[in-house]
Amino acid sequence: MGGGPGGYEGDVAERARSTDTNLAQVVTREVAQQLTISHLQNPKKLIRECRDNQFNPETTPIVVITDITLTRAKDIQNLYVKLPMLMGQIVMQGYATDPEICFAAVGDATYGDKFPIQIGEFESDNKLDDSLKAIIREEGGGGGTGQESYQLMAYFFAYHSVLDSLEKRHQKGKCFFIGDEGFYSKVSRKEVQQIFGETIPNDLDSAEVFKKLQEKYDVFFIYPKKPWEQRKEGIDAEIRDRVEKAGGRFKGVDIRASLAWNDYTDLDLHCITPTGFEIYFPIANKKSPCGGELDVDCNAGGPQTRKAVENIVWAKGKAKKGHYRFFVENYAYHEPGQHDGEVPFTVLLEVNGETKKITAKTPNADSREGRRAEVASFDYDPAQRQIKEADYAGYDDAVILQQWTSVLPAENVIKITDSKGVVDIILGVLALWNGRSLEDYITDMKNRDQTEPRQNEIRTALADLSLARGLEKVMIEGLPKLEKPAESDKKSKRL
Repeated sequence: MGGGPGGYEGDVAERARSTDTNLAQVVTREVAQQLTISHLQNPKKLIRECRDNQFNPETTPIVVITDITLTRAKDIQNLYVKLPMLMGQIVMQGYATDPEICFAAVGDATYGDKFPIQIGEFESDNKLDDSLKAIIREEGGGGGTGQESYQLMAYFFAYHSVLDSLEKRHQKGKCFFIGDEGFYSKVSRKEVQQIFGETIPNDLDSAEVFKKLQEKYDVFFIYPKKPWEQRKEGIDAEIRDRVEKAGGRFKGVDIRASLAWNDYTDLDLHCITPTGFEIYFPIANKKSPCGGELDVDCNAGGPQTRKAVENIVWAKGKAKKGHYRFFVENYAYHEPGQHDGEVPFTVLLEVNGETKKITAKTPNADSREGRRAEVASFDYDPAQRQIKEADYAGYDDAVILQQWTSVLPAENVIKITDSKGVVDIILGVLALWNGRSLEDYITDMKNRDQTEPRQNEIRTALADLSLARGLEKVMIEGLPKLEKPAESDKKSKRL
């Protein structure tokens, strides 16, 4: 677009994109362990300011928070590619005055992501490119629970951002979450200390934190929907990633039980086979005469990890007919400071090509046997399919959307089918908030040669928000005008 001093130079950005393919750092966990977070995305700098200045005298703060776990891997790339259009359209169409954008990235702090919270600065010029490119995306990521640490982002911007637009003009900023999962119910004081370096006295209720955030920002959740097959693949990908990187077998099996947990505790996966042989961690028991094998064993000794996994498999054609019983035992607590308590875990059980997802906890007890949880018991026949599709309820659209609508207005939870439409949604929200009608905005999309299917999708996605904005306007404009009080009425009366 070629803005003035202090503005975003669209022509410069386009030239950079013609040669720059490094849109964001995507790293393996091994490489991630050697990296440190960029100063451009440092969450321990406990303030983000959107201040009016000589170039932008009436700033509009815009926060864009994107999920960086596996299922949303391409969102940063899409934002980077479309950033010149985003900034150009905001300015040319007058969707917002003096826009300043803060890009942030969220992963899963609870389950050990190396870079779960990354937060840029509010910028209006080409430093925005640098901020996006500084975001580190771990390969894989997430804890396989259907939740990410969105509540930590809500906490940061609720308590640690300063907006001149709010303080001087009583105008809230705009905050966009982009993701396909829910959030944790509590803001953990431990995670606040670890991520932000700040001490708070207690855990905070996430619903209250989102309420606080909405005192500063109009908040939106953009939910790119996926077909169930893709969603299931993304859900299982984290555990598959752990198994395969540890040298285990994930595909080409008759039976596979993959155990995943997210701390240093030494959990053990056991299976009692049809012959009565018990497969578990001792070397003598890792392989059974009937073809089963424990091929991955974590946290028993040597290097330990909070991305732990164990895996028992029968390769294709090896499993025998009969009864199989699987259970998980807490062999030893290795998490610093932990000597008792339940330990959550997930098991992906595949039998004859059908997968079941089991989430449970090892019981709290004094003995190892007391800390044992049975997870599956079934009769296997190579000629039949015994296990039906798993309960992935935590990842169900309705469950995720219900959680978000419990903390945000329903019309602010925006569903789209094509994640490439995220920038169109952001622009549409800004247009509606600036007094444009939805059809005005669709005309703008048409004028910038956006396809008709995309126009129709955005029209559908923003219909509820448009209606809510329209009703709000009608309600305000329809109120009877107050009569100007007579001069005598202004005087106070003594009762």
